[in-house]
Amino acid sequence: MKTLERARAFVYRNARPLDFARWRFLFEGGRAEDVVSALAAYQNADGGFGHALEADAWNPSSVPMQTWTATEILHEIGLFDPDHPVVAGILRYL
Repeated sequence: MKTLERARAFVYRNARPLDFARWRFLFEGGRAEDVVSALAAYQNADGGFGHALEADAWNPSSVPMQTWTATEILHEIGLFDPDHPVVAGILRYL
């Protein structure tokens, strides 16, 4: 089994919904909207991100580092629209 096939099998078996959506977007022609939808589950009412978006940070509260991680994911999928609800929430939080 090739390395990419092993990685795919691992992701399909073990990934969180967000990581699965990112895999699909990056390697299988998945939709950016699916990534945003999965990412939004980590966003708090104040617009910041928590809830272990960054896997080593289990704090449910919004923190700058996890919010930065969200911006990196949005950049990865090419979402730069300041009027998009997720982006607008980040801007409000910051």
